[in-house]
Amino acid sequence: MKKLILLSACLLALAARPAAAQTQGPDIVVVRVYDGGGSGKFIITRGEGKSEQVEFKGGVSDKNQAASSEAYHKMFS
Repeated sequence: MKKLILLSACLLALAARPAAAQTQGPDIVVVRVYDGGGSGKFIITRGEGKSEQVEFKGGVSDKNQAASSEAYHKMFS
């Protein structure tokens, strides 16, 4: 009986304030990637004034392309 009363009270609270049970809108993240020449750069923005820059080595050699791929993997995983 106590469980039924508790469940009824919870449902009544949700019915009275349904907005409190909702989540916020989705967060927006903007990622810009510059990959040219011997270096590259990620610019990640999570809101106004919340930007960060991450630089990585790039290039056309196998070693530099592997380093570039590892930087992409590290950034997006």
